[in-house]
Amino acid sequence: MQRLSGEWTIVVIGGWNLSIFQPDWVAKNLFEEEEIRVEVALVSGASQFSFIHNGISLVVNPSKLTISSENLDDKSINSCEECLKKIARLLPHTPVSAIGFNSGYIDVNQNDTLLGLISLCDTAKLAGEGCKIVETSIRRQLDMDERIINFRILERDGKFYITVNYHLNVESTFAILEIPDGEYLQTSKQVAKLLEKIYDMTLETEEDDE
Repeated sequence: MQRLSGEWTIVVIGGWNLSIFQPDWVAKNLFEEEEIRVEVALVSGASQFSFIHNGISLVVNPSKLTISSENLDDKSINSCEECLKKIARLLPHTPVSAIGFNSGYIDVNQNDTLLGLISLCDTAKLAGEGCKIVETSIRRQLDMDERIINFRILERDGKFYITVNYHLNVESTFAILEIPDGEYLQTSKQVAKLLEKIYDMTLETEEDDE
């Protein structure tokens, strides 16, 4: 399996002051640069800004802050977490309630374990009625060493998509600063090892391709 683009995000639910997140402030305080790339999209009739530098993207709306990376290497994933902690240090009084460390994978290898997983008791009966199954998904919520992990395995067109959410309830930005450095990457690797052990899916890294 490989890391899936678009699924590696950090989402923080809270009350964000959009007037603070101006291009100059973001560039100097978060990315330590004079200029950064800014993209504007129209969402529900309002302008939404994306601040981008070195592949790291920051999107803020009044109730949600999202940090993501265009690149999926370990360094970039850690950079997302570092950006989050910079924001927590700079805006200590921002009310926050939850964090989601999200990740995703795609696996095109139809091994016996995965095929058996989606062969549910109604599969043959549906086929007998002339129904074609377009997609099948299975959801799990796990407690891994007191970490709440939500994940879904979805099969569509012979490919398996795995999305993972590591959920944390937080009461303040100070709680964000107490999260151990590298927690995002470390937890994602623990989940990847679990997927390998249980479902016979092996993570292919960029280092493997070099």
